[in-house]
Amino acid sequence: MALLDCGASGIYMDKTWAAANLVPTQAKEVPEQVHTVDGSLISSGPVDTTTLMLSLQVGNHQEHISFDLITSPNHTIILGIPWLIRHNPYINWVTRTVSLSSQFCHENCFTSDKYWSPKRSLATEGATGMSINTVQGIPDHYLEFQDVFQKPSKPVLPPHREYDCAIPLEPGTIVPFGRMYSLTEPEKEVLKEYLDENIQSGLIVPSSSPAGAPLFFVPKKTKDLRPCLDFRGLNKITIKDRYPLPLIRDILEAIRGAQRFTKLDLRGAYHLLRIREGDEWKTAFRTPFGHFEYRVMPFGLTNAPAIFQRFMDSVFSDLLNQTVVIYLDDILIYSRNPELHTSHVKQVLQRLRDHQLFCKPEKCEFDMTEVKYLGYHLSPTGIAMDQEKVQAILEWPSPSTIKETQCFLGLANFYRQFILDFASQTSHITHTLKKDNLKKGFVWTEAAEAAFQSLKRAFTQAPILRHPDTTKQFIVVTDASERAIGAVLLQRQEDDGLEHPVFYLSHILSTAEQHYSVLERELLALKTACLEWRQFLMGSKEPFEVRTDHRNLQCLRNFVCQNSRQARWAFFFSQYDFYITYIPGSQNILADALSRRYPECSPSSSQYLLEPSKIIGVAQSFLEEVQQEYANLSDHDIEELRPLLYKKQGYFYYQDLIFLPTNKVQKKALQMCHDSPVAGHRGIKATQELLSRFFWWPTWKLDVEKYVQACPICAQVKIPHTRPAGLLQPLPGPSAPWHIISTDFMCSLPPSAGNRVIMVTVDSFTKMAHFTGLKKLPTSQELSQIFIDHVFRLHGLPHTIISDRGPQYISRFWKHFCKTLNINRALSSGFHPQTNGQTERLNQGLEQYLRCFCNSTQSNWSTYLSLAEFSYNNSVHSASKVTPFFCSYGFHPISFPTSPQTNSPLPAINYFSKRLLQLHKLIRSNLLHTKRYMKKAADKRRTTNPNYHLQDKVWLSSKFLPSRLSQNKFTPRYYGPFRILQLVNPVTVRLHLPHTWKIHPVFHVSQLKPYVPDPYSRQFPCPPPVLVDDAPEYEVQEICDSRLFHKRLQYLIHWKGYPLSECSWEDASSVHAPLLIQRFHRLFPLKPGPSGGGPTVAPRGAARAESSTSAGRSARAAHRVIKTRRAPSLSCAFRGPRFAWGLVLPSAFHCPRGL
Repeated sequence: MALLDCGASGIYMDKTWAAANLVPTQAKEVPEQVHTVDGSLISSGPVDTTTLMLSLQVGNHQEHISFDLITSPNHTIILGIPWLIRHNPYINWVTRTVSLSSQFCHENCFTSDKYWSPKRSLATEGATGMSINTVQGIPDHYLEFQDVFQKPSKPVLPPHREYDCAIPLEPGTIVPFGRMYSLTEPEKEVLKEYLDENIQSGLIVPSSSPAGAPLFFVPKKTKDLRPCLDFRGLNKITIKDRYPLPLIRDILEAIRGAQRFTKLDLRGAYHLLRIREGDEWKTAFRTPFGHFEYRVMPFGLTNAPAIFQRFMDSVFSDLLNQTVVIYLDDILIYSRNPELHTSHVKQVLQRLRDHQLFCKPEKCEFDMTEVKYLGYHLSPTGIAMDQEKVQAILEWPSPSTIKETQCFLGLANFYRQFILDFASQTSHITHTLKKDNLKKGFVWTEAAEAAFQSLKRAFTQAPILRHPDTTKQFIVVTDASERAIGAVLLQRQEDDGLEHPVFYLSHILSTAEQHYSVLERELLALKTACLEWRQFLMGSKEPFEVRTDHRNLQCLRNFVCQNSRQARWAFFFSQYDFYITYIPGSQNILADALSRRYPECSPSSSQYLLEPSKIIGVAQSFLEEVQQEYANLSDHDIEELRPLLYKKQGYFYYQDLIFLPTNKVQKKALQMCHDSPVAGHRGIKATQELLSRFFWWPTWKLDVEKYVQACPICAQVKIPHTRPAGLLQPLPGPSAPWHIISTDFMCSLPPSAGNRVIMVTVDSFTKMAHFTGLKKLPTSQELSQIFIDHVFRLHGLPHTIISDRGPQYISRFWKHFCKTLNINRALSSGFHPQTNGQTERLNQGLEQYLRCFCNSTQSNWSTYLSLAEFSYNNSVHSASKVTPFFCSYGFHPISFPTSPQTNSPLPAINYFSKRLLQLHKLIRSNLLHTKRYMKKAADKRRTTNPNYHLQDKVWLSSKFLPSRLSQNKFTPRYYGPFRILQLVNPVTVRLHLPHTWKIHPVFHVSQLKPYVPDPYSRQFPCPPPVLVDDAPEYEVQEICDSRLFHKRLQYLIHWKGYPLSECSWEDASSVHAPLLIQRFHRLFPLKPGPSGGGPTVAPRGAARAESSTSAGRSARAAHRVIKTRRAPSLSCAFRGPRFAWGLVLPSAFHCPRGL
């Protein structure tokens, strides 16, 4: 322990400590008397012994010194006035530190190390708690500010300021807490040390906060561990502070012309600010050693950067962008006059001292002509890339995952302004990250590897970008290709008289921009450059020069705008002062390289020269029809559009797109781009994109949207990608046990003791169930007897029975049976089993139980049916919160022979009745609560009920409707449209179905889709029959199926030109289409066919078809059918595909075409 004593007349050492440590000594030539403070002699007597010359080292401060030996039990060493005069230390009474930084120390005491290293620093504690620190590496002319660079012996709690970190929360939110993360033993040791140090200094205190962020560790560059807090939950509900961080480009512009630099890095950074009083509890975090909270601003808070930047900006408000720039805790002092740099640095150091801010000397650089700052290498000449980061890019291995590729692109993109043609050089790499290419997994292609290596080489050849100078003229060089645009900002330098780059720019064109004309792409390149470098070009004192290889741009100031886009751009360019110089393309090397290096680009892949002879997929007859419509136009019809159009080869064009003037040709264009097999009935955006390649009229986007929305084929075959309609409508709650019951059958089970069916009956109040094994599905008469034996015998008559629409439940006998007993029937709506969801869910549980205990042959499930019933009724139900048995009888059954009797003796009848009534009241409350919860949960996955009205038309889903076809993969998704006859309830409607459909007409709204009327009347007249021998014959489009009906062969016929609603079964003897019959049996050889394998053909029809002299007539006759029972309806309907479903639909039914 050393004592600095300005009252001591010498330099002393305790003789006991010296003897114990074998310090070499010698006798003094002349003993000396030493007096204490009160003037008396010390008790040890005269000082007659001294040490030999010893080496005293504190940090890298070293000296040779001898000590007089005295008795000093409290202090090993006493450094008196001779030592203080010789070293003249600087004492900071606020931080309680002593700095050895005098001229004498620098010349005689410091070691020869060039830089100060904290690992060689040593503090010797004194009796006053003050430490002696040494700092080296600071120039002599800044020694008066050594206290700014001192590291306190322990962290100091900063004072409260007006810039304290507030943590405002969004109204109604609660600070969350997260689970603790597991820590390794080394991590626990680091955490313990971190907590002890900061708790001792008061930066962290124990907490009882309801909040609690988890803590984890990340490695530093030195491989040490840094504790981090996961404040994501707190940040999510914090009101954001939008104070801006400075733009790096603005910082680089501010230091233009600087000749000297000094870089300072603050110690502790965020810990220099306090948490606003009262908000400390929000920073609480959880550790294995307890619950703590911060009193200073920690890392990880969402508003921390904004708050700290505001604080630093306020401290240096009058110096910002004059002599200093600040980005968070990185301070850069710059001077355009080197002689003033020292005063600028001292001015900043004084501000830091005044606000008790301290720096890390090991990260500071003084009076430099070049410096690294924010990832750039700054010098008076210009801006270059940080070579350490460039080396990291060069050593980067080829990526093998999406994350590695994104990390590389993120680092490379930081320096894109230095790289010529950056956009094209990375195009192959970014192509591997496109969503379409990732469907089969990440693939690093050879093209991506070549681009990866080429980009690395480009980083080694990057130039030094010069500082932009707004007092000198700028030169903008632009160029545009079919896929990209490029630009370079140049300035002529006085030192060599050459033009040097200031910034590069390259940009890949979007799909819409690639459709621009050549002139517009060149204008876009210039517009993008002006926007990117606006602060330089608009603030320049001289008009800037624009160099381009497109001669037409020279007339930019007075050319006639061809469309509204060019008019907007002309107004934009009017804000800038520039002139345009034409240079041949061969001389426009810089910008040309930025825009044209795209190996994957085909010259004709994105540009459409819409001359009529080259338009793909457009019939010449349609183009002739367009010209006819032009001839019928008057000048008044296109007067308003004439400024936007130009005429070429007999057609009016709008930006290389043919102008369609009338509804007639517009409708045909919509049909070609949506209805045709080439177009494929795509969606709105895809149809708009296809049409925009060829045609244009003012309202084309809106017309495409209406056309696609009203397309009946799309409505039938496309599935809506939305949540199902219809919010949950819970059934009315029961008022008493066995008041409302539900029932269902589990069918097609493996035989067990002669049983193949299980009848499940559930009470909606108590949730008690009965499982009854049956040999087969019962008839309605058998069902009534089962009901009496297994339900009525035990529980009496219910008020309501809920069931599906099985044949037993919709029969006349069952209906009359229930009516006689005054029982209400509640049948589920069509194809919506959720109505009887209680029984459906129980069926799943029963099936799961039996699966657990059945043998391998599944033949013993009947023996477990009674046990399954007992197990279910003795289990707590999630809705009622009690077991069905207890809810019914008021006590729990004895489950096992050894179970103790837990029931109390039988109470009085009145008490028991009262207890059961109270239990039922509680059950009803629980059931209502469960219904509300289930409705809330179910409605999250549904949309609100559609606003249907009577007589509205809707499409009906074909998902659950029966079909005659064995394969339904390509059948329409919806049938209809059908009229609504009745709104049964908010989520159920009754439809007007064809009388031939033998299904219940009530459906849940989730099975429906609104019908959008078609304003384009996409219907075609059905062809009339052809009279052959005064008998009508109808042509066959397709043979869809075959069957044996009453031992007679029949074919399912799709009539040519008629909707699928007219498909019908016809006897083979009436079918005169041998080619189609042969084709059908060739495709489906296992289907029923004629005996002997050949088609059945009526001799008269076949002879007539084969004897026709016209080849076309023969082909039609071979497909013709004589329909004897009834002819197809001649009502107008949309033509259908070559398949049919097994339902006879109304004649006005819309069917898909061309699938």
